[in-house]
Amino acid sequence: MISAGISSASAISETHTPDMLDHPNTGWGLIKDNPFYLSSIEQAKIIGVDFLINAVMDKDENLLYVSAGEVQKAHLACINKTKELFEVDIPEAAEIVVVSSGYPKDSNLYHVSAMAICAVAGSAVKYPCIKKDGTIIAASPMEEGAYNQVFYNTLQEAETPAEVIKKVRSITDLEPGHHRAYGVAQVLDKYKVIMAQSKLDSNIISSIHIEPNPSLQNAFEKTLAHYGNKAKVIVLLDTHRMIAKCRQ
Repeated sequence: MISAGISSASAISETHTPDMLDHPNTGWGLIKDNPFYLSSIEQAKIIGVDFLINAVMDKDENLLYVSAGEVQKAHLACINKTKELFEVDIPEAAEIVVVSSGYPKDSNLYHVSAMAICAVAGSAVKYPCIKKDGTIIAASPMEEGAYNQVFYNTLQEAETPAEVIKKVRSITDLEPGHHRAYGVAQVLDKYKVIMAQSKLDSNIISSIHIEPNPSLQNAFEKTLAHYGNKAKVIVLLDTHRMIAKCRQ
C-alpha cells in the first residue's frame, strides 16, 4: 500500500479533507474518478513505483489472490477480486444494524469508528443499509483505548456532532485524526450509535456522543423495544473485510 503506507502525515491530511470525504465520487468500492484513488496513483508515480505485487487476504490473513505487474493493472485486478469476494448485497435497509468490525480492527476506538460505524453509514457508503433515524450497535472490545488523540479530542471537546462537522471544516492545518472525527460526527448527526460490551471506559465512549452499554443483549433489547417488534434488523460481522451495499 503506497498511500497511506509510506505517505507523510501532511500527505495523509491533504487527502483526507472534508471536501475529499464529501466528494460524490468518494466511496467504498468506487474507482472511477474517485479522488482518493487518483491521489494514491499520483503518489505512486511521484516516487517512481513501476512494479506492484498485491494480494487479497481473508479475515484470518489467509492468502486468497495475488496479482503482479504494472501498478494500476495489478491493483485493479485485486480490486475486482476484492469486490467479488467481499461486496455484500443487502436487499433492504433496517432500523437496527448490529455490527462487529472483527479482529484486528476492533482493538481501539479509532479503528472501530471507521470499520464499524463509518463502514455502515459514513459518507463513503453510497447506499447505507440503515434507515433514517436508525440505530447502530457496535460490539467490539477496544481494549487499547482511543488510539488517536486528535480524533478523540475533536469529538470530546464539542457539544454536538454538528459542532464537530463545523469545526473540522474550518481547520486549515488538518492533522491525521481530524478526518475520522469528521466522518464519525456525520454519522452521529443522523443516527444513534451504541457501543456494547467494550472494555473501554464507558465515560470515554459517552464523552464523544456515543451511548455505552456493557451488554450487547441489553443494548439490542432496548433498541428493539424502541422501534417495535416489526423493526428490521441486520447483523454484520467482520466489516473490516466487507463492502456492504443496500439496494435502493
